[in-house]
Amino acid sequence: MWNIQNRKLIRGCQAHIDAGLGCGADYEANYEEIASPVDGLIEKQYTGSEGGLWLWIKDDKGRIWQFAHLSNYIGKVGAKIRKGTLIAISGNTGSITTNQHIHLQIIKDGQRIDPEIIINELLKSMTIA
Repeated sequence: MWNIQNRKLIRGCQAHIDAGLGCGADYEANYEEIASPVDGLIEKQYTGSEGGLWLWIKDDKGRIWQFAHLSNYIGKVGAKIRKGTLIAISGNTGSITTNQHIHLQIIKDGQRIDPEIIINELLKSMTIA
């Protein structure tokens, strides 16, 4: 199962920006179940041509966690979820992917934030608590 504690970064925010894609991060995930990194609400599920199957989770801080290239969803739009809940299966969907992985974008106040910064903050708060 993929979660933020065992993630392996393939390509980070700056590499995405350099490729003209905007800030995001890609993580190794070979058709793995994905555990939600946060408590929140499944806000949206849709299919886009480039990103394939997308899942959006809105957390209690108002951030939108956007996962792309998924092979399947677990849960329904509008469902409240807890951190660790299974939310999707990683995949290789969409026209701009060449291998299975997880693409993650985090949006706050309309701006993309480096996922690694947010994930590291979450992990640090977990060790303090």
